[in-house]
Amino acid sequence: MSIITNQAAKLNRQVIPEKIISEYLSWAIDKPVAVKEISLMSGGVHNNILVNATVDGESQKYVIRQMPPAESFGFARNQVKPYDLQLEFLALKDLERLSLKTPRVWGLDDRGKFLTRPAFVMEFIEGPTVL
Repeated sequence: MSIITNQAAKLNRQVIPEKIISEYLSWAIDKPVAVKEISLMSGGVHNNILVNATVDGESQKYVIRQMPPAESFGFARNQVKPYDLQLEFLALKDLERLSLKTPRVWGLDDRGKFLTRPAFVMEFIEGPTVL
């Protein structure tokens, strides 16, 4: 069992093959991507995947944010507005123009063509999150 498979089992998450992640990233950023390492990020309702990759000969880190499964919301499912991944993507895209340190985003797959659930890619920014 691989490290990613062990992590997925502990976090009750689906395992996505490296080949699929590489194809999705290549489509999202419109450049060939060589995946070096994949790890699952814990915390919150998001199914974030941290990907270390090589793009144009340089090391890059990306986060793939997937739409959380309905069961992630537990008892609050009927008490919160539906999660809108597209709105989050568009808000982050708009913030790229400002001087705020927010991650650049690419590749909104709002139909889940690649990863079975809607997702987008964002750059990894080191450090704590503001929200």
